[in-house]
Amino acid sequence: MQELWQVLSIAEKSLLIVSACVIFASLTGMLGILLTSLNERRRELAILRAVGAGPLRIMALLLSESVFLTLLASVLGVGMMYLLVFCFQDWIALEYGVFLTLNGLTPDQFRLLLWIQLAGLITGLIPAIKAYYYTLIDGLTPKI
Repeated sequence: MQELWQVLSIAEKSLLIVSACVIFASLTGMLGILLTSLNERRRELAILRAVGAGPLRIMALLLSESVFLTLLASVLGVGMMYLLVFCFQDWIALEYGVFLTLNGLTPDQFRLLLWIQLAGLITGLIPAIKAYYYTLIDGLTPKI
């Protein structure tokens, strides 16, 4: 029995490493999208600056966007996990003899989600700092 738990422990750690790689790839993709959209939204940011939004306000808007995207991804991921467990728990029990139950998030899982949220905030800092240094002229000057 102890060998079985050791094998399961190794499998659990392997899945945690795969999850970390997926999170890293997702945050890198989000960073790329935010930087690309930042270049596309230069005129929009310049208009916001023209109507009185300061650089800190622009920075806060971009940070809130990254936090919202990270939160949305986390909620959708957890929701899909619960939906899949709910839909397939009977089939998995019959087919493989593994009984899955729907429990709430454990404190460790909740802490992990908070760390992911913090990583999303830090990822959003890069385009936010870049936008902080944009001037009004940068967005209103036509690019040739």
